[in-house]
Amino acid sequence: MIQGFPVGEGLDMLRNCIRNNFKSTDLQQSIDSRYRLTTAHMTSVRFREELSSPYKFGNLLKDYRTAGFGEMKVQSLELVYNDWYQTSNIVKILHSFHL
Repeated sequence: MIQGFPVGEGLDMLRNCIRNNFKSTDLQQSIDSRYRLTTAHMTSVRFREELSSPYKFGNLLKDYRTAGFGEMKVQSLELVYNDWYQTSNIVKILHSFHL
């Protein structure tokens, strides 16, 4: 996971707009059903098998805690239907938004 630091209020405004729109639907879950989203991050790697040395991997992550991974300007967003694992045959793009 790579931690991000948004510039400006755009991400918060977008999330609050989505939260408000969710309230007016019959959907059973909200975007905050697990925890309230306040950070910006991206998953850079997903493991297919259990790690053989999780403590060693954890220490490596600590070493890279403050490493810079560059900058990124988001130009589009996708609203998707998916499962927790982003299984390719389950993921469906419902709508794309160009910013």
